[in-house]
Amino acid sequence: MSGSLMKRLAEARKHGDVARLADAIPYAKWMQIAPENTTGELLTRMRYHDSLIGNTFLPAIHGGTLGAMLEMAAIFHLLWESETETVPKIVNITVDYLRSARPRDVVAPAATISSRSS
Repeated sequence: MSGSLMKRLAEARKHGDVARLADAIPYAKWMQIAPENTTGELLTRMRYHDSLIGNTFLPAIHGGTLGAMLEMAAIFHLLWESETETVPKIVNITVDYLRSARPRDVVAPAATISSRSS
């Protein structure tokens, strides 16, 4: 794990501020994806911005950004909840899109993310 991320993780845990994790991950920062713990449950929020729109006719958020947000939710959860010394790497993630996402903030509870053995 990079020294910068390790320091930020230690500081975030010390202060109980999970949102500091996003500052250490440039992709999360660029996508405006950040974890939050205001309700007592670890949530990951992707703030809406116009560049997320994939279908301008609906308008709908691009499915790839939703997949990236779910992957980041899993990473934030693993970083926060485990005693890891490395950045977790998601081996496989499958997302079944049942409907389009509206142009607004998207929130994912990390508790619903689980691994499944084949």
